[in-house]
Order: sequence, then structure tokens, then C-alpha cells
Amino acid sequence: MKASTKDIRSGLGAIASALTLGASVLLATACGAGADDGLGNDIAFDDGVEEVEQLGEAISGGWTTVSLINGWQNYNSTDPPAVGVVDGVVRFRGAVRGPSATSTCAFVLPSQFRSYFTGSGQTHVGADQLYMRTVMSGSAGGSLLFEPDIFAGQSPTKNCIHLLQDGVSGIGSAAKNFTSLDGVTYDRTMDNSTVLAHASWWASVYPLRQHGQDGAYVKKVDGFVRFQGALGGSPTATGYLFTLPSTYRPGQAVYVPVTLCPGANGKYGRLKILSNGDTFVQGDLTAARCLTSLEGASYSLTGGGTTLTLLNNWVQYSARAVKARLEDGMVRFEGAVKSGTSITIARLPSNMRPSRTVYLASDSSGATQGRVYVNSSGYVNVQYPSLTTSSKFTSLDGLSFGL
Repeated sequence: MKASTKDIRSGLGAIASALTLGASVLLATACGAGADDGLGNDIAFDDGVEEVEQLGEAISGGWTTVSLINGWQNYNSTDPPAVGVVDGVVRFRGAVRGPSATSTCAFVLPSQFRSYFTGSGQTHVGADQLYMRTVMSGSAGGSLLFEPDIFAGQSPTKNCIHLLQDGVSGIGSAAKNFTSLDGVTYDRTMDNSTVLAHASWWASVYPLRQHGQDGAYVKKVDGFVRFQGALGGSPTATGYLFTLPSTYRPGQAVYVPVTLCPGANGKYGRLKILSNGDTFVQGDLTAARCLTSLEGASYSLTGGGTTLTLLNNWVQYSARAVKARLEDGMVRFEGAVKSGTSITIARLPSNMRPSRTVYLASDSSGATQGRVYVNSSGYVNVQYPSLTTSSKFTSLDGLSFGL
């Protein structure tokens, strides 16, 4: 039985309460750092090694620094907050903090980076809401929300990027302490994407790239499979979402982070994609039925890249090799690891090392949110969850950062 708009509404609630103090969002059919000291307070990370000269190529097209508003400011030990676009993929960089933040709206997204779609012979810019996974202070996580121009009547700031902490209505304390922008991506358009035939108990969700009854899309960009859109489920929906066409299927199972029911009822989730293309959402199924955002979820197809030398007894989790590749100024990871006896997994080649430490959302054992950081010396480290959990399984698929 296909999930109706009424079905989704009845089990989801409203997300509007997550955007307060001068910023709100209407989602009619959906719900709704530095290192830290163990108390959720971020402190500057110092690995005892001076930062090295940036050797990697700059992102193609360059970075555009964004203007922070509403009390948000640059997190000093990271790159200044910026946005760029590579082959149609919008990518963020840096991190922010907001000790005196007055709104979840951190900055207005410049027009050249806003999502668009083509319909009825016209290009519609800024017509879709987008939720992308990120990490915040301590073990907390959340989402970046692009709130498009179409909702100007509900928000005093058009085309804003909001920072939504999981499980918090309004401005979350972990978001204020530290929110990473590194690794957050989305595709500017789902034009030329392949529509995915989702299971009957899932449905598209307005206004998250809902065009007709389509709600989930996939495309290949530079050898990587990238998802767009979002789905909501009926009260009886299982975790099975759809089956990928053969051209998009990985050689082995991959696991990538996604966000579920962002905002006050937000949870961490992951996509599990099998080699036969069957794709499942895992995590809190109630939150997944509320809303499963596919934006920014990606993984590589086989071929290319530099195989990383694993350290401290880390080994690859499956036959899928652990690699990194540099293209157009973007460093992208693939593979998964297990059995490590220290937090340091590997070291990147010199041309792939960031100039400052970057913090990335990852997936860990039992569909647990993880956080991986890469310092200027190129060491790839798992920071959350504990080594006891992360050493059972840590996925690097879908992780990326810009130079």
C-alpha cells in the first residue's frame, strides 16, 4: 500500500518548531570540532606537529567565503566558512560556532550555489528544501538545512542555511559550541538524474525535490554515485527503500550517513547499499518514516584512487579497498575498516592533506553516528564513538573535504 500524504503527516508532526527566534520553516508533509573535553565543550586540537604548507590543488572554481549572521562566527582552528561547486556538486568548508547566536540561520547561501530544477521550459532556482548531515560538538550531530526563497513568507531571511541539532527545537547548545561544514555536499540539480522506483510504503515529500510523485534520484559524478531527494514512510514502512539500477551498484556493501526527521525529532541514520542494488535505511525507523533525507549521500564505484596504508592494526572491513582520491581539489574516501587498537587509521599522501583539521560525519557499528577528523599532517583519526565501538566497524564511504 502506497504511503499517502495523510499517512506521512499522521506519524510525523511538524518540524517548524526547530527554527525559532526569527527563522521558521514549513514542511507540510514531514516531521517535525575542534577536539572536545569530554563534556561537549570544544577545545583547540594540537597534535604537537606544526601545520604544514598546503600541497594539494585548490578546489576548481575556488571558494567563496560566506558572511555569517545572527551571532554565528568562524570556529578559529578551522578554515573560514566557505562554499564552492565542482562538477555541479556544491561543497562546504570550515566550521562555525555561535555562543551568542540568536537564530538557527547562520548565513545566506549565494545565488550561484542554490539548488534548481528545470520544468515547463523554465529554470527554477531555490525551489527545494535540502537537509544534509553534519557533526557538532562532542558526539552530537545534526543537519544543515537550505531554506529556499519560496518560503520567504515564513522566514525573515531568504535562502538561508540553518543549523539544526538532532533532538532540539531551536538553537542547540552543541550546534552553538561547534558545527562542522566540512564534508557537507549536495547536487545543485536533479536534472539528468535517474528516478528511483521506491517501495510502495515510501513516498516523496514536499518540498524536498518532489517533482510529480518522484522523491528519490541518483546520478554518477566523477566516478561517484550520488543521491538526491527525500522519502517519508507509512506507519508500517520497512527499511527497504529501493533497488539501484545495475550501473550504480557497488562491488560490495557500502554504508553512508544520512539524516532522519531533522530538528526536534532528529536522529542519525545510514543507508546500507548492497551489491545487488537493494538499499535500506537503518537506524530509528520511526524517525526514518518521518523523513529520510538522501542529500549528500554518496559512494565511489571501483577503480582509481590511492590505496591507503592502514596503521595500528586497522584492516579493511571487506573486499572493498580503503582508498582516497584527489580530483578537482576534493579529497574523497572509500571503504570501511575494523580491528584498530588506536584512533589513527591511516595517513594521507602529502598532496591530499588539509591545511587545517577537518571534521567529518561518518558511520560506525550498529548504525551509530561517528566523527572522523583529518589533521594537517594527514593523519585520519576516528574520534567518536569510542574505540571499543568504532573498531568493530567504521565506514569511510561518503567522506570528503576540499583543499
